[in-house]
Amino acid sequence: SKLPRASMQNLIMVGAFDQFGEPRRALIWELGRLRYEEAEGLDLVFRDDDPDLPPLTEVEKILAEYTILGLPVGAHLMSLYLRWMKRNGVVWSEAQFHAKPDGAWVRVAGMVAVRQFPPTAKGFLFISIDAGEGLLNTIVRPDVLERYRHPLRNELLIVVEGRLQKRDGLCNVLALRACRLPRRKA
Repeated sequence: SKLPRASMQNLIMVGAFDQFGEPRRALIWELGRLRYEEAEGLDLVFRDDDPDLPPLTEVEKILAEYTILGLPVGAHLMSLYLRWMKRNGVVWSEAQFHAKPDGAWVRVAGMVAVRQFPPTAKGFLFISIDAGEGLLNTIVRPDVLERYRHPLRNELLIVVEGRLQKRDGLCNVLALRACRLPRRKA
């Protein structure tokens, strides 16, 4: 059985051939140059006249893994923001989250894992944020959702500030402000 070109490209992009020492971008370039017929198979031959392509950045690698696999194989996307989170007093782990007292002002940041807008919730939005070391749950009242609609409904990477609510062993942030996580250079 032979792999289709798209499958080969996906395998390259998620690092399946990293052990051979060729950069992912160079492998994709080589794949594009090959006459590839599904029935013939695929031989990767590296030529000396290949262009000098830069390797994929960590951001590009992680985004490719998320795009193709739906999860990171290596580093978590939020690991790229760890210094920024520490400098800005952001909670990034469940342990930090649970260590804070009820009613504390907290700032959480991460990748939106789940957005729930149940019809029975009277306009409330519930967001689970993957901060890198666990999921942090936020509750957004309708008035806050109206004020910060774009980041809360559309952004993948967000920062939410609000009051910590601890009830029956559960921790949630009652969101009062939200914005897009600042862009990182690739």
